[in-house]
Amino acid sequence: MIAGATDVEGGAAAQRHFALCRVGDVLLAVPVAAVREALPVPAAFAVLPWRIDGLVGGVNRRGTVIPVIDPVRFLGIDATTPAPDAVVLVIECDERVLGLRVDVLVGMERVDAELVHSLAPLAPATGRAPLCVEAYGRPSGSDVVNVLDVRSLFRDTGLPLASEIRANNAHARSVVAGRGRPCLTFQCGELRFAIDAMLVHSVITEPALQPCRMPTAVWRHDVEHRGVRLAVLDLVRLAGLDAARTAQAPQVLVLRLPSGLVGLLADRIVDIVRIDTVDVRPIPALVVPRIELFSGVVEQDDGTRTLLMDSAGLAMDPGVAGMSRLNIATTPAGAASGPDRGSAQATETYLRYSVGTDVVTPFGQIAEILPLPAVVVPVHAGLQGVTGMFTHRGRAIPLIALDARLGQPAPAPGEGCTLVVECGDRGYGFIVHGLRAIERGREAVDDGDADVRLRDEQGRMVIVDPGPRQRFYRGLDLCRIAQEVEREVGPAAGRLPVDDDAPPIDLTEAA
Repeated sequence: MIAGATDVEGGAAAQRHFALCRVGDVLLAVPVAAVREALPVPAAFAVLPWRIDGLVGGVNRRGTVIPVIDPVRFLGIDATTPAPDAVVLVIECDERVLGLRVDVLVGMERVDAELVHSLAPLAPATGRAPLCVEAYGRPSGSDVVNVLDVRSLFRDTGLPLASEIRANNAHARSVVAGRGRPCLTFQCGELRFAIDAMLVHSVITEPALQPCRMPTAVWRHDVEHRGVRLAVLDLVRLAGLDAARTAQAPQVLVLRLPSGLVGLLADRIVDIVRIDTVDVRPIPALVVPRIELFSGVVEQDDGTRTLLMDSAGLAMDPGVAGMSRLNIATTPAGAASGPDRGSAQATETYLRYSVGTDVVTPFGQIAEILPLPAVVVPVHAGLQGVTGMFTHRGRAIPLIALDARLGQPAPAPGEGCTLVVECGDRGYGFIVHGLRAIERGREAVDDGDADVRLRDEQGRMVIVDPGPRQRFYRGLDLCRIAQEVEREVGPAAGRLPVDDDAPPIDLTEAA
């Protein structure tokens, strides 16, 4: 089973649970149910005797040979130099395993299922289906997260997957079959802890810690998370342990307990592992004062001993449960549910981004969000905003700078990203300065919205976050803009012309 973990908690909206990692400039979400573990990238991958695009080699994990691929080949982004913190994320589908080399493991995150939106699919000339057909915006920032379609990855790689070549080893088979529960491991000083991944609501990698209202030895900070102020606890002190803190910029694990949300300080996230109960050893009570908070200790393959948290013990601890009940809403009452003069009209999802000024586009128009293409073939002069063409997934795609098209100043060199839209049987790329958020909104209408200029040459004004905190943005129909560009070329041309004699330009070095 590989579907993202979907929970219904006390009647709350269904949620999906992801492991987050970064590949180049792409933030990737992998359903936690598909994640087996995360391994350090070896000094050299084992050579596998197959010539397959994207295959970097293999790793031997407990007698199982796991093929490892570089996902940049399948995501359609430019190759990157492996980061120092790169890991191999081992994922499973139908008892087969595969490794993804990713630059960094960011953490875990729960997302309301209704906030995960489908992307309009491209039809690449290669015939390979896109691996990310869903995305969502992180409420805690401006990041857009692409959701990996695990089944599509296993179907389209063409690799001999590990279930076909693994060793005849009982423990290896138990790992491949997914025995044990997924756990997030993290470091606090010299101590390493593991916690049930299903308990982790999200990870705040750069928390803005605030002094708490009534400081104690365990509770010294609060943090604001998605409109709620949470208590942040020091796990080392809570457990009665002694470990020097080394991180200058700690992270916060947000846990969802039956009584509410609470944060735990962590120096850094280490990896994701599956822990089988047969591998858990009891902890002597003399070693850990708060023994009721732990299920035991696990020795990992590298010899590191990891303290496994007891989810039930943590939830039933009076101090922890009490702190989780102190959640304070920081969003003004009624801001999200107050009266709206156009509330009877349906809202839809918009991507808000910058082109020198913030604008919005219906999210369903966006097929993919890519870094700036490294190589662009210039076109003939005379087409406002058209910078050239680039290739993506075997297609030649026109590239249009939206700021120039709208009369806005250009960004700093190397800044920005590309929105790819599909209009009929043609794909178009639009250069934008940066992404802001994914938000709900509706078009402004004549009845009740007469105080705003409803339409300009690019499109209708859009009300984002209808209600007392509503904001107005210009709504851009990118397919309409693409059609306008095509009309400027003229019907005889049939497509945007390419200047074959002009040298390619590198957008990563010059805007």
